[in-house]
Amino acid sequence: MVEVDNRKPLIITIIVLTIIVVALGGFIALDKLVINKKEEQKLTTIKNAEIDLNAMYQISDILNRMDHTFNDANSSYLGYIYNLKKLEAKKFDPSAALFVAIYDDMIPSNTNLQLLGGYVKNNFENIFGKAISYEPKSIDSGNYKIAYDEVTNTYSYTLAPTDNNYKSGLISYNVKTIIEGEYVVVTRKVFYVEYPNQTSVNIYKTWDKQKLIGTLKLKNGILNEEEIVGKFGSKLSTYSYKFIQNAADNYTFYSIEREK
Repeated sequence: MVEVDNRKPLIITIIVLTIIVVALGGFIALDKLVINKKEEQKLTTIKNAEIDLNAMYQISDILNRMDHTFNDANSSYLGYIYNLKKLEAKKFDPSAALFVAIYDDMIPSNTNLQLLGGYVKNNFENIFGKAISYEPKSIDSGNYKIAYDEVTNTYSYTLAPTDNNYKSGLISYNVKTIIEGEYVVVTRKVFYVEYPNQTSVNIYKTWDKQKLIGTLKLKNGILNEEEIVGKFGSKLSTYSYKFIQNAADNYTFYSIEREK
């Protein structure tokens, strides 16, 4: 009589389970790698064209810097980029270009503060690439006085704290983003707002307030930009910004052009 080894099915089962566990472990590890890879290369789709999200962050940062710099009624550069039918990066006023690289990094304070020249230079090149040369200098723009020290390569300034509530100035609102050849093109509506009181806002076509487009009531004291564009869109000024990819694969400002 032959003795049957009842352990064989158990051994086979253990081996099979071990293979499955190892395989699943490998799959999970691979899946994590794939997910991480996707997270590193996040893409956004615009008109069936895929753009790395980092590029969109770069473009958004440049737009925000230009908005804050040239939409401020307390600066003598108010409306600078909207003065011409078309303004290319290479035609930018050097002082205005430098101001863009500094403005957002100034901190309101009653004491004198400094920005390192190397940091400002890096901002400048991230915005304009090689289209215009970085030229460190002092800036005097309305309420903004910035002194450059060549010896220490620093920019010194004092920026008194202000209340930004109900502050007049230009507003830019994105309405469309497309791919056009080698460019990313962002179309925006631009208008000037002024608060006659804390319950309403006047909307003007340009910063010189020569043409009043309309007046809106504020809801809970808050300006609704989308409502303004929806109600007065056809009467608002329209501008298109172009951004181009440079040798370092970063997107920099190329031009702004008035469409209407």
